[in-house]
Amino acid sequence: MPEASRDRSLETFGLIKLPIFLLLTLMMTSCGFMYPDIRLSRDVVADEIVGFWILTDDSLRDIQTSSEAASLTGKARDYSIEIRGDSTLQYRSFMQMPTRTVDYQGSWKLVSLADKNKSNRLDILLDIVGDYYISFDFTEEDGRLTLWTYFGDPDSWRLAKYQKHREQGGGEKSPTRSDSTPHEN
Repeated sequence: MPEASRDRSLETFGLIKLPIFLLLTLMMTSCGFMYPDIRLSRDVVADEIVGFWILTDDSLRDIQTSSEAASLTGKARDYSIEIRGDSTLQYRSFMQMPTRTVDYQGSWKLVSLADKNKSNRLDILLDIVGDYYISFDFTEEDGRLTLWTYFGDPDSWRLAKYQKHREQGGGEKSPTRSDSTPHEN
């Protein structure tokens, strides 16, 4: 093979490698590339979410490994969402930036997404000064409906997952505070 032909072949190979390298780099550093899409592919109805939801033990352990979550202590049961049939709720869980434990009333609604291959989502509005929304997606784990949202950077794949503790009107009562005023800890 003549020298000039060999040089052109190496140059062409180098020009092909650069775009492939850039494409692979972009794919590996983009949001969600390394993680599966765990959202349900069906819509959830209001009757499925009314009830008492508690943070899963695995979620609390995972979240507590984050440096932003040093203030989160106690048991997973200490972090709950009571979703009522009249579109109100009691949110006894945590907020982020900065991470802190809170106890607020609020409202909820199911929101349909444009992508019909994904389930709707749950939007929560807490009754505090200014609007504070938290959006939850739905998945199923071990046949149980699970609410989830990201804790911190979505690329860290640290999820706050809540599972329904009891059916509405069941025998076990949800924890209550001695008063109904909002609290931040």
